[in-house]
Amino acid sequence: MGLEIVVSLNTAKTGTKIRKLMDDRGLNVTAVQNACGLECPQSVYKWINGKSVPSIDNLGILRKLFHVTLDEMLVFDDYTDNGKEVSDLIELYMKYRDKYKEK
Repeated sequence: MGLEIVVSLNTAKTGTKIRKLMDDRGLNVTAVQNACGLECPQSVYKWINGKSVPSIDNLGILRKLFHVTLDEMLVFDDYTDNGKEVSDLIELYMKYRDKYKEK
């Protein structure tokens, strides 16, 4: 049996990142609303407050609007089946891989 990895989109951190990207580009909620073709700003407020995430179509628009990749916009939490973060396991592996190489 292999190690199970669970990946979860962190909506709060993603919202914070979207807000930062908006600020970095000098864009307000209305500008993002208009770019995405939304009738009202509530969706954008929900994104930046971590209550929801943009649809795939809107993510495509946002990545072009912000000049970033999806990886630069979305924040994921990665956990293994025993609760350890994947990044911690990778760090441990890199630290000890040469020490315990098979001879």
